[in-house]
Amino acid sequence: MKPKSKTLEWLVFLILASLFCTLLAFRPIPSIDHPSDTGRYVHYLHQYCNGYIDQQNEDKEASFSLFYSFSIAACGTQSDSLFLFQVAMLLPLFFLVFSKWRNGTFVWACSIMFSMFGLELMTNAMRQCFGTFLFFGAIANLKSNKFFAFAFGVLAVIAHNSTLTYSPLLIWFLDFHVSKQTVKKFVFLLILGVGFFCNLFYTEIMGLIDVISETNKFYTTVYVSELSWSFILYIVLPLYWIYAVRYFRDKEYITTEEKKAIIFSSLLLILCHLFFPAITYRYAIFAVVLQLFLVTRAEKQGVISACYVLIPLVGHLFLMFFISNYYQVLIYG
Repeated sequence: MKPKSKTLEWLVFLILASLFCTLLAFRPIPSIDHPSDTGRYVHYLHQYCNGYIDQQNEDKEASFSLFYSFSIAACGTQSDSLFLFQVAMLLPLFFLVFSKWRNGTFVWACSIMFSMFGLELMTNAMRQCFGTFLFFGAIANLKSNKFFAFAFGVLAVIAHNSTLTYSPLLIWFLDFHVSKQTVKKFVFLLILGVGFFCNLFYTEIMGLIDVISETNKFYTTVYVSELSWSFILYIVLPLYWIYAVRYFRDKEYITTEEKKAIIFSSLLLILCHLFFPAITYRYAIFAVVLQLFLVTRAEKQGVISACYVLIPLVGHLFLMFFISNYYQVLIYG
């Protein structure tokens, strides 16, 4: 891709993203009791600007403080629309700042921005979007500057707990070369260690299981509408569609990171569905966006392959509009 074409596509995407985020910024703000989190985030913004954190969010004070600190301009201008614009722009910044702009990057980036996953991060899962931005910063710096990668990673974990569960993937991306014999010894010692630990702390482990059970009941109450199998499949299938398009069209150009991510995400989604099924969709959103972002880090991305993903994801979004009234809040508040 010629430098001029790369710069032009980057600028076009910046302008398109800015216009789309401006449109989202002036949407009606729902009440704090609405299922959408927009109203609550705006409410917490007002609290943050006044130096106050709601008691129910004290356990997340560091996360909320970090999240709202980047929107300090919204406090100065007392503009809710500016806050909503800044939050929405985080997702386009995934690609504007951290992607390797090649032939097809523009279409790949649009695929997420105009998808259900992008819209969810831009308008509802705001702290998750912020944490994802920081996590992608860690990925982008992992091989070039490990200090910045570590800093981004730590901030990402503070920003949102979904990035904590994905943090081992960063270590896997470092691609340490160890012999099979070393791996076998490590696995053997790990099994012995886990067995000894479980025997020594049996009572504490049983207590932890009770805590997990209670936490799952809480999530089930909060996210009861996201429990159906049909909804889980609806959210998860695009992850495998993205990888399938890459596998059947650009197999020789699939990066090691893409392969590791699909394996890690699959295992994490299975574990999450077993222990915390109510929030599986949250991790599915992260997995889909991560998989597509990694494509934009590849040397060969492909316009046609990107179109094979863009069209289904746009259709996936419109299907959500058709079968659910969830996004009516964007119009009616």
